[in-house]
Amino acid sequence: MRVRRGTHIFLIALCAAVAALVACPPPADPEPEEPTIPEPTAEPEPEPEEVDEPEEVVVEMTATRFQPAEIEVEVGRTVIWHNTSGVVHTVTADPEMATDPENVELPEGAETFHSGNIASGTEYRREFTVSGTYRYVCLPHEAMGMVGTITVLEANEEEE
Repeated sequence: MRVRRGTHIFLIALCAAVAALVACPPPADPEPEEPTIPEPTAEPEPEPEEVDEPEEVVVEMTATRFQPAEIEVEVGRTVIWHNTSGVVHTVTADPEMATDPENVELPEGAETFHSGNIASGTEYRREFTVSGTYRYVCLPHEAMGMVGTITVLEANEEEE
């Protein structure tokens, strides 16, 4: 087999190029530059904003107690009474329904309320829109001292 002279020169050049590539790998990528870190400023970072209290506050109903028995909330907050006991309870702020009307108190302009029976594992919710003090009872357990108090504050009113 005879190789033409031009082809022979081409093959020699090709072999030389391949040999050069194998013998001398391409240069490595340059080192990445270190990121620039800004100098600290004289001003401190602002304090994170205070997180608003949750929109809902939970009161648990145990066998014969509201836990907690006294709470403070802002106007517009919802209180949830969750029955964690094995007996039926009520949340009642109506002096005409209470055994002792002295156990119930409502601020001026507030409407009376009564949850009806709250079975074990269920809940009752109420949003408070009038500021003041609310005292309420559980009708079946009022004689055992199951009385609670909610103080509803205006949004700009400071707690004492």
